[in-house]
Amino acid sequence: MADERRIAIVTGGNCGMGLETCRRLGQLGYRVILTARDPQAGREAVATPRAEDLDVEPFRLDLTRAEDIAALVMHARRWLGRVDVLVNTGAS
Repeated sequence: MADERRIAIVTGGNCGMGLETCRRLGQLGYRVILTARDPQAGREAVATPRAEDLDVEPFRLDLTRAEDIAALVMHARRWLGRVDVLVNTGAS
């Protein structure tokens, strides 16, 4: 059976409002892609929601780099199939 969970991408998800948004979406049953400019910061940030058994995964994204945006689009097309929600926190 295909995974029917809704999918959300949160830019700047590694701290503050972005991280809390990731947690709340995870609590609502979303599969969440937490994006961060710094890959290490993203990996560290997912520990918080994962400790709550939420489906949150990190993804490196710097919105000022076209190649990062293209990589996210490719990831979404290939591995996610769709994106239901995109939250741009203003921090990337």
